[in-house]
Amino acid sequence: MSNLKYIIYNEPLLAVGNKIFSCGGCIALYSLFNDLKKIGEKVYLSHPAEQFILGLEPFVVEDFFNKDETPLEDCVTIYPEITSGNPMNSKHVVRWLLHYPDYQLGRGSETWREDDLLFAYAPWIIKETKERGHKVEGQILKTLHINYDIFKDRKEPRKGTCYTVRKGGEGERDQLPLGAVDISNTIEEGDPYSIAGIFNQYENFYSYDGRTTLSSLAALCGCNSVIACRSEPKEAFFAGQLDFWKYGIAYGANDIDHARTTRHLLKDALEKEKESCLSSVKNFIIHTKENFK
Repeated sequence: MSNLKYIIYNEPLLAVGNKIFSCGGCIALYSLFNDLKKIGEKVYLSHPAEQFILGLEPFVVEDFFNKDETPLEDCVTIYPEITSGNPMNSKHVVRWLLHYPDYQLGRGSETWREDDLLFAYAPWIIKETKERGHKVEGQILKTLHINYDIFKDRKEPRKGTCYTVRKGGEGERDQLPLGAVDISNTIEEGDPYSIAGIFNQYENFYSYDGRTTLSSLAALCGCNSVIACRSEPKEAFFAGQLDFWKYGIAYGANDIDHARTTRHLLKDALEKEKESCLSSVKNFIIHTKENFK
């Protein structure tokens, strides 16, 4: 369908408000909206919202879906994987998997339709989704938005270790250095300036959640960034991630020299990844317009 339009279902994001930086999936969804619009596609948000992500364009009234002006049958609705059912009653549905199905939703995927298209954000999500018996597209749909004016090394004195658990996980866990400080409250407050400030204060950042972009943000700010919980070999872990994860991040405290010696390569890798993300969105457009004829 050449005149296909897109609706980003953002209702689950509204409760986050101005703490949106505490929600990686929220940033991904609004970044996808921005990328689709930048490419020239007609895209809407399902619900009116305020733009709290620094560096993205403010929302205007025309960005919000109006069923009286746009026929729903001309649109594909993109639901985050935390959405049960089909709240928009859309004929054309994409489920964007920012984590594997039912990780946060119990058995919510049982409410999905057989002809819904499933797109994953990263290779590891494709693998986990297939292992759970779902049919998922082989191509990745990914976005990336980082404000380098905020997340940068201020070259200030730093010492000690900060850490977060967030989603955590099973596997071998590194013991925290003595005096390590839990920064989870700062992260949950969702203020990017405060988070960047913390990362510029400490020498090390330990994350027991191996799937958070916070690890890369910490590295951009000059931290020795450590994935402190490991459930698979290093090579398998990085093979399942987007390419930039190979730089500035230690897979375990014993790998910290890798984080130090590759950290200077991270920003270039992220900028390259952004171009790859835009290509993935363009391929997504081609695929959906061909599928939803």
